[in-house]
Amino acid sequence: MKKAYDLAISMLRLPRDRAVGLARMLSWKGALWGLLLLVVLVVTLRETFRSVTLVDPFAVPRSLTDQGYTPQVVANQVVDEIHRISLVSG
Repeated sequence: MKKAYDLAISMLRLPRDRAVGLARMLSWKGALWGLLLLVVLVVTLRETFRSVTLVDPFAVPRSLTDQGYTPQVVANQVVDEIHRISLVSG
């Protein structure tokens, strides 16, 4: 019984040079997976805690619409001004 166990274990063992190569490959793969996980974590945290200003388009006077200022354009300009004010105020 012991001989069969030893034979099975010896068949599973890799030669030393192949075992070292496998360990190196696994360590590089582990490092790459760890780096990928770190990047995903950093991006997720940045997006989670990012300050976002949303302004829905709203009705504008006909005179502005005639000049090409659509509700979306005016809403974008309001967001730009809010951003500018927040940068100036610190």
